[in-house]
Amino acid sequence: MTEEVRILTRDRQDTGIRKQRSALSEGDFVEVIHLWVKDPQGRHLLQKRSANKALFPLAWDAAAAGAVGVDESPAQAAIREIHEELGIRAQEQEITLLFTVEYERGFDDYFLLTIPEDTPLTLDEEEVAEAGWFETEEVLALMEDGLFCDHEGSKKMEERLREELLSPCIEKAFTETSFASEGRLFLKGAQDALVFEGVSSVEGTLLSQSAVLKQLTCRLEGKRQHWTLDFASQRLQICCAHVYRVAAEDVCPVCGRGLLRGAIYADHQINWTPEGVKFGLFSRPTRWSLGKDEVKLADYIFPKKAAFPLHYCLHCKRYVSEK
Repeated sequence: MTEEVRILTRDRQDTGIRKQRSALSEGDFVEVIHLWVKDPQGRHLLQKRSANKALFPLAWDAAAAGAVGVDESPAQAAIREIHEELGIRAQEQEITLLFTVEYERGFDDYFLLTIPEDTPLTLDEEEVAEAGWFETEEVLALMEDGLFCDHEGSKKMEERLREELLSPCIEKAFTETSFASEGRLFLKGAQDALVFEGVSSVEGTLLSQSAVLKQLTCRLEGKRQHWTLDFASQRLQICCAHVYRVAAEDVCPVCGRGLLRGAIYADHQINWTPEGVKFGLFSRPTRWSLGKDEVKLADYIFPKKAAFPLHYCLHCKRYVSEK
């Protein structure tokens, strides 16, 4: 289907010129939209573009995308596209403008719609190969693996998604900042820890006492992530390859990597729960397990009391207990 679109100036003023989208010339600026769809739990509805698409065939994309027609607003175009491509009916007041990206051919408005995950879908097979719901981590994995449409706005959306993953850390206190081996830096608080991998530069003052994280922002530059962390009275800027959030108790205090969680076994199984820590005396190596299917002999001797549970760092090859 050939679409007629408005031709705009670089400052987004209507020139009054109308053209078929297939007949655009250099210097013709148009409007397009991308509509992201989430459910109340934060999962994302994505579509895979059909194999016959000229641009990004069989690549994953936002739930709906397309050009803004001559007689509609960008929001109206988003409502039309989501109905045409996935069969979802929505009202204009139900969508929110996230941001606008200026690219070489015009303006791309990104909108957000929230719907239940069990909303029925009817796919336009000429436009859409398949559709599905994804966790935020899964969307980022598609982007990292080159399986997602490489729009200018996709980069900005990726930044927002990475910030979203770390947003539970905002308004929480961090008490320690330390470097570990192989370019790792980790911020540790009472509940959460942020682990930065592949760190190439750090600007600002490392934490020497408890500080509450007020805001964090991510800027992508190629494969590098530039993070700015604003605390109450200081700022920390970190350039890294990757960052993730874990429970503070799951981080190795030596290297910053995640710990494998396990339990201690003696001559007979000892039942324990994280809520009820028990103590015992051991004078010889004991068995240690990650679960009923993975039991091995621990090369660790407890000459004194040891606490349960006992965790293990594969990198440091050491056991870490709560004492």
